Amino acid sequence: MKEAHRVMGATNMTALVPYIMVPLITLGFVVFALPWFIHGIDSGHTQVEVASFSEGPVELESRNVLVHGGQFLVEEALQIETTNDGRTSVEWAIPIVPADWSAGDPVHLVLKTHELSMQEAASLDPEAGVEGVVRNVLWEGLADDEAAYFKNNLGLSIADDVIEVEYQADTKMELFMGLGMVGFVFVVMVVVSVVVARKQR
Repeated sequence: MKEAHRVMGATNMTALVPYIMVPLITLGFVVFALPWFIHGIDSGHTQVEVASFSEGPVELESRNVLVHGGQFLVEEALQIETTNDGRTSVEWAIPIVPADWSAGDPVHLVLKTHELSMQEAASLDPEAGVEGVVRNVLWEGLADDEAAYFKNNLGLSIADDVIEVEYQADTKMELFMGLGMVGFVFVVMVVVSVVVARKQR
């Protein structure tokens, strides 16, 4: 086959595949992990009032925030169960609204947290402030089915620009996971490409 390509003066496209695969597949994983990278290198911190999210887009100096001056809508909290390999994990999505919020007003902020102990739950005080990470990078944010459940089953008006804040998010671990994943994929693709290239000789 290689000799035929030489005679015909044609380019062996198969031989170019390894050089295309490595950057494309690695780039795909970089894009997948991009939110982890962006959050992981964010070393800042800012405080923001819950009411400010109701006033339009909020310019944040950092996505690591302490949101304060609000109240939980405990009765409208959504329990989310996820089963994987027979193990069930529980998360909660809890609307946070300003102190002067009234039924029917839009909800602009939702706190997402893993299942908490009674002591952990009691320590959360949205009036004094709750630490979290704003999840608004690329595709991040409140899932469409969760927003729909709030609207259709709990009767809440969820704003189109609703912001999800994740409580106790480990962004540094996400950064290391992203770097490790991309590095591993890159090495694997290089090895595969070398093997394929040798077979083309």
